Amino acid sequence: RMPGDNVRRRGWKFDNVNGWLEVWFNDTNEVARFDDNDTGSYGLRLISTGGAITHDLNTRSAVVFNEDAADVDFRVEGDNELNLFLLDAGADTVAIGGAVTADVQLTVEDDTDSTARELLRVYKNNATRADGDRAFFSFALNDDGGVATEAARISGAINDVTDTTEDGALFLSVLVNGTMTELVRAESSAGNIPIVVINEPGGDVDFRVEADSNA
Repeated sequence: RMPGDNVRRRGWKFDNVNGWLEVWFNDTNEVARFDDNDTGSYGLRLISTGGAITHDLNTRSAVVFNEDAADVDFRVEGDNELNLFLLDAGADTVAIGGAVTADVQLTVEDDTDSTARELLRVYKNNATRADGDRAFFSFALNDDGGVATEAARISGAINDVTDTTEDGALFLSVLVNGTMTELVRAESSAGNIPIVVINEPGGDVDFRVEADSNA
């Protein structure tokens, strides 16, 4: 049975007024709080010894880690990987498979001894499976009006979806006068011969190669 309002007993305190149960490390440091008030803003809070909220698990709306923006990291270990996922709060960066890199938003690291390993896969799992299906990375930046604008695109495509004889393609496009324009493509041509094509759409696109002393 819980004691009355605001009574602390052996490391915990039940607050009948606010409807939560507090866990205390000592007389001055609260380390956790369980909120059972339907009008409360959270379900469970973990609190550092300095009083900052490090984890805010709101079962009613969201799960928030490091609500008070303290220098508290979040790390997930794998079976064999110490930093399977690492969020460094002080550096405001994220790493997968290793340590974070200064001034790099996301670092993906592979510390295995394999000669080659797939580190990232972009998978367009559509049901139609038609020739010409594409998936792409988009690079967006703000224009002078503060509007996020796609400035460049790297696309991958499957030109032939026939099992065992599939053909792929890679496209490089940039924004030209407000229109996304393809400049370079690498793909299989007729007869299954790979080919690199400049200006496949036939636009007003120049091609220039510089030498060491001749632009």
